[in-house]
Amino acid sequence: MKVHVPEMFALKSKVATHSKAWKVLVVDDRLSVQKATCLLLGKMSYAGSGFETIESYSFKDSKKILKEGNDIALVILDVHLEGNDIGLQMMNYIRRDLQNDTVRVILRTGYPTLFPEEAITKEYHIDGCLFEEENTFSKLEFEIIGAIQTYRKILSINNYLEGFASGVAIEIKNSLNMFGLNFSTLKNELFEVRNIHRDENAEYFTELINKGVHICKRSDMIVDLMLRNIRKARIDDKCFKHIRMSSIVQQSIEDFAYSSAYENDKFELDFYQDFTFRGDENSFVYVLFNLFKNSLFYLVDKPEGKIQIRLELGTDQNALYFKDNGIGIPKDQVNNIFEGFRSQSEIENTGLGLAFCKQVMRDFGGDIICQSDYGYWTQFILTFPRCS
Repeated sequence: MKVHVPEMFALKSKVATHSKAWKVLVVDDRLSVQKATCLLLGKMSYAGSGFETIESYSFKDSKKILKEGNDIALVILDVHLEGNDIGLQMMNYIRRDLQNDTVRVILRTGYPTLFPEEAITKEYHIDGCLFEEENTFSKLEFEIIGAIQTYRKILSINNYLEGFASGVAIEIKNSLNMFGLNFSTLKNELFEVRNIHRDENAEYFTELINKGVHICKRSDMIVDLMLRNIRKARIDDKCFKHIRMSSIVQQSIEDFAYSSAYENDKFELDFYQDFTFRGDENSFVYVLFNLFKNSLFYLVDKPEGKIQIRLELGTDQNALYFKDNGIGIPKDQVNNIFEGFRSQSEIENTGLGLAFCKQVMRDFGGDIICQSDYGYWTQFILTFPRCS
């Protein structure tokens, strides 16, 4: 029997270099400040590269620039842009909406008592806070170089982690390809056996093999999603299709690798208000797998633990409610669970998964939010635009 062997993937080495200019977004509605900053940056260089200044005079323009440009190294931001707290809204947009933890940020303010540097630094993950009375060229230059050094180090670490994770993922993909090949070979052999022994009942084994092939393909696709997560790549909406929600939820529950049938019994499903959404099937399966994993982790020692999944039709958008009666999440941590690189000590067992879930839902044109009553329950609400 001739067997087709799939092409094995190899990992290409990736060297972290930076030969282009460091891009700096200056967000300030004062022309004089823009020109002075641009003049300073034009005279500076770091690690053999100069600086490229991008001027923005409004919150709206800044959001567009940041969304489209993923290679901006530094944002110099006026806290009082267009109002008292627009600058801080911009920080929320960068860190929480865009989930961009790489770009560095320096704040400028003329009101040090209203915006204490230590509190802002801890809350918004910034690199510096300059007050108007001390906003000299030498001080600003010192802050800029420090921020760029941090940015460069983050790029280097991210490149190393991406290379390492890619190597692991590729080895897993190669193994999955071999598993899938073996399942296909068994299926062909079983077909030959059935032709010889027609009275033998082989349907059960055929079903098991088909399921094995399906799981291998699904796992291979999930590894691809993990790689895309690491590389911060967005989903191409050209691959979107209309998907029946009840079907994909049910199939995902069947595909999820439970440690026992006892875990499967924890699900309570309400598909009365079923709906269709437009998106990428494998990406959404990965979202569901992350929710399954996190909930089951906390319900493992809770006999009465349940996971309730309910669908709801809306006027402008539809929703999936995913609720468990586990230990819940502390109130001061609920807003942070979708940030990448949360440590185990801050929020147990979330890892990078929930940050990726957030990005997937945003790519679908929807969103995911979390509600929780610590000690009692946690609920995720996933919203989807209505399909015409």
